[in-house]
Amino acid sequence: MGFIRSKSTIEKACGIVTYEIDDKRKNDLPLLLIVGWRIPIIGKNKWFVFIGCETDPDFPDESSINKYLKENGNKGSNTLEFEEHSMNIDGSISDGNNAQLDICIRSEGLGLLDRIFS
Repeated sequence: MGFIRSKSTIEKACGIVTYEIDDKRKNDLPLLLIVGWRIPIIGKNKWFVFIGCETDPDFPDESSINKYLKENGNKGSNTLEFEEHSMNIDGSISDGNNAQLDICIRSEGLGLLDRIFS
């Protein structure tokens, strides 16, 4: 990965960050890595990762983050496989309102590509 362009939106205890994955395209559009999280007052903290393009039907954005987290959110630690893009993402979020979100991107055959949160 040569470089990452980022865009972030953080509202209170909920946020979403969008990264453009360098040199990766889908249908001539830039491939995006989206990381979102929610830190509720009561309940478990949640996070999600999405890889795709803005034209994908399930593309998460600021207006749909709560719905996307409800349907696709992870609590604690998890490894997500994105076979179509030959990537695995290890993620974890700690409990409490001072949560730490860790995201590690791995590409098959290349090892660790980047650690974007820690």
